[in-house]
Amino acid sequence: MAWSKSNTSICNNSFTGFAHLFAILKGVLLDPSFSAGPQGGERIESVLNQPEEKEFLTLKPGYFQIRCDNNTEDMKYKFQHGDHLVKWMAALKLVSKMPEHQEVDKITMAVTRYEYANVYHTMTDWYNAFLMLLFFNVKSFTANILFIDSHPQGGLDSIWTTLFGGYGHAGQLTKPQYFKTLIWNIQGTDILVGMHGAGLTLALFLPKHAGLIELYPKYWSVDNVHFKAIARWRNLQYTQWQNMDNKMEFPDYFTYIAPSVIQNLLSNIIGLMCKPNKDKER
Repeated sequence: MAWSKSNTSICNNSFTGFAHLFAILKGVLLDPSFSAGPQGGERIESVLNQPEEKEFLTLKPGYFQIRCDNNTEDMKYKFQHGDHLVKWMAALKLVSKMPEHQEVDKITMAVTRYEYANVYHTMTDWYNAFLMLLFFNVKSFTANILFIDSHPQGGLDSIWTTLFGGYGHAGQLTKPQYFKTLIWNIQGTDILVGMHGAGLTLALFLPKHAGLIELYPKYWSVDNVHFKAIARWRNLQYTQWQNMDNKMEFPDYFTYIAPSVIQNLLSNIIGLMCKPNKDKER
């Protein structure tokens, strides 16, 4: 994938950014004394009418720390988009020594939620988190989620525990935490990939520049063009693929799709999305 070919490492791989979209940090300290804001996770009744801007942490340089022998090394890495990623980068500091801390062995993914009570936006958060773990070859149930926001309890919170290894709120930390592996999650959904089914209706909410990849099992006709029509109405890039191998079809409507197939489909649609001033192919 293009992501794996476009990466930048700093401080002996303590920080590695991929395509200016997301990053993985090895041996990073999170120091809550460099943050301000509500703890998050409160009962919603206790924060009724709270302005939404109060539900985000303010981070200062030093909130994230990585050890670097040469602490003058260039840290001007830029993210393409993602308000929280830009702020996290500004809060990252190179240090020669770290304070006393508690160690976290479990792989952790840092997530900032913007519409935590909205089903669609939460589903894109789940999808992005799963995609990042897949990219780093991490099973979702073995990874923890760390919310770097101050949202109160929501009706969808418990599903994070079902999908992943558990979750916690950065605002509730009282002591520095040393994470052996911390993933800075990508923000937003540019390409929606899914089997033919009602879930692809989410294409209605994709950004204008996005793309849709529709997958069909062998037993289902590609003449069902509902979601292709949605992509056309939205002026999105669209491509489809159908399994033609009986051995890849399993009971309970399960179709196995090789990762290489998804990689090729993604590469193709990214190429279409990034071509300027060219009519979109359907």
